[in-house]
Amino acid sequence: MSLSERYKFYQDIHALADKLGMNEDSYRQMLVELTGFSSCVELRPSELREVLKHLKVQAGLVYNPAEIVSDEEALAVLA
Repeated sequence: MSLSERYKFYQDIHALADKLGMNEDSYRQMLVELTGFSSCVELRPSELREVLKHLKVQAGLVYNPAEIVSDEEALAVLA
């Protein structure tokens, strides 16, 4: 991963954290829970991707397979 690609990940991660209203403490806690590190600078490319994906799911920007419901469950909510 090039340095410019890393910086793009940092930018995207911080923008989503801001969008989600995360303060510095909750942001660092999330990083530690996902990766064991408290700063993006310490993360490997795969960990940067994991953090970005996590934030996108939290922001509702990507599909989360864990939230799939059956047609019956969806209809029950609408009833």
